[in-house]
Amino acid sequence: LTERYTMSSEKGTDALTVTLNGYIGKIVEYILHAGGDILKFAGDAILAVWKVKQRSDLKHAISQAAKCSLAIQDKCDNQETDVGVKLRVKIAISAGKIFATFVGNEEVRHFVMAGRPIKEVNDAEKYCEAGLVVLSPNGMELSDKENIITDPLSERFGLVRHLRREPRKEWHEYVDLPMGLKFTKHADRNIRMCLGIRSDPIRERVVRKYISPVVQRKLDDDQPLKYLSEMRQCSILFINLAFDLSERDRQFHEKQCANMQQSFNIVHGNITDRQGSLNKIFMFDKGCTFLVIFGLPGDKHEQEPAHALQAAWNINQELRETIPTLSLASFGVTTGPVFCGVIGHAERHEYTVIGQKVNLAARLMMHYPNHVSCDF
Repeated sequence: LTERYTMSSEKGTDALTVTLNGYIGKIVEYILHAGGDILKFAGDAILAVWKVKQRSDLKHAISQAAKCSLAIQDKCDNQETDVGVKLRVKIAISAGKIFATFVGNEEVRHFVMAGRPIKEVNDAEKYCEAGLVVLSPNGMELSDKENIITDPLSERFGLVRHLRREPRKEWHEYVDLPMGLKFTKHADRNIRMCLGIRSDPIRERVVRKYISPVVQRKLDDDQPLKYLSEMRQCSILFINLAFDLSERDRQFHEKQCANMQQSFNIVHGNITDRQGSLNKIFMFDKGCTFLVIFGLPGDKHEQEPAHALQAAWNINQELRETIPTLSLASFGVTTGPVFCGVIGHAERHEYTVIGQKVNLAARLMMHYPNHVSCDF
């Protein structure tokens, strides 16, 4: 999609931004209307959550998520664009307890989550094709089996066909909502807005640590975020790490957090001097993935490909020397045109990169474990 719009002399980046945010924004709106919230945008993927008040409410949340997912498939899958590319969507649902924390330093922080549900939705991708809704093993176990009709898939995954009836409870009866949450009307639907908090200098200093410096500069200059959207030559570095930890260990989460923080320190220390930017951290049960970008606005350098490769090489060596429990360290580096911009909905959005070179870096990382691989 990004390449088609880039090659079109009539369309260009503005049209690409409208198409992406129109499509992703519609999906986000369905989620917000159904009581869910957005935890992360991962390129062209969305991680959403229905946080419940107690474990017994999970079956209601799963039914609500399934209803929402089927509506998204009905209204958003197989959507034609004006450059001849069809937009498809595949959805996986899981349930259970997730673990949330942050890593960082006094200048920058990243909110990360882990747990069996996140691992299962990631694992479900191998069974999930465009147009389908897949329920994970944990989701199957905790769901209202009398209401959600599924067809069996391998390894206890289920293909959601339909719901016999509407969910037994309205989502606001069991979803754990923060105090002060507001709602707004979009089209014909009421959706969750961001939590409104009173501004003060201390809060602002904390919040700024979680915002990309590229976005901060635009906010400080009072410029619309839409001006951040552009096709840009960048080098992409994906890093995938895994640690040899036992979930039966009572200190599993503490050790996982310590490994994450050590990894962040090494990654951040090696990319900062080379004008790289840590865009995202994804955390799984026994590992994590970092997305680093070289060449964002304000950090352009003619040696970006060399900087990305040198950073990957140094990070690999330091990780292996520093973290005894490290069992896997894989790196994918690519360079080329990517879409950089704010993706999402007016109420939930994130600055990220999308494009073939981003996808290729991720594939190189996964295809060549324990290696530093590149496309040049």
